[in-house]
Amino acid sequence: PFTFTYYGLDYNQVTIGSDGWIAMGYQTTYDQTNSGIPNSDGPSAMIAGLWDDLDPGNSGQPSDIYYYYDTVNHRFIVEYFRVEHYPSGNHETFEIILYDPGYYPTPTGDGEIIVQYLLPMHQSDNTLGIENYSETIGIQYYYDGTYHE
Repeated sequence: PFTFTYYGLDYNQVTIGSDGWIAMGYQTTYDQTNSGIPNSDGPSAMIAGLWDDLDPGNSGQPSDIYYYYDTVNHRFIVEYFRVEHYPSGNHETFEIILYDPGYYPTPTGDGEIIVQYLLPMHQSDNTLGIENYSETIGIQYYYDGTYHE
């Protein structure tokens, strides 16, 4: 919906993965097995909100992945709503929000990202973080039970 600058590169497209991540540009890599960040596993230019084996639509209740372009507030929202976390069967609800850099400038020019969760994670074997297109630079907030210090 808008040009989003991520690690200094401009993107006009985002790929929404079913396993708790989005990635800038068109992606053909879909990896349900999380890894540390940075790492060449998974898609490049990834934002991992809760990267692990998630099963949207498998909960027996309303659940899915939704996206919405909020034109009033200039942001793009991807919501994982009650998505089943395999194999536990727990449900995860979280959002990855991209803010239009044209309306929300930052010192680096990169777009602002917010990831927010309805409840704390139900499992510890997942990855939260961001990495660049070449998958050589990233910020790992959490990986398989360990928070970044």
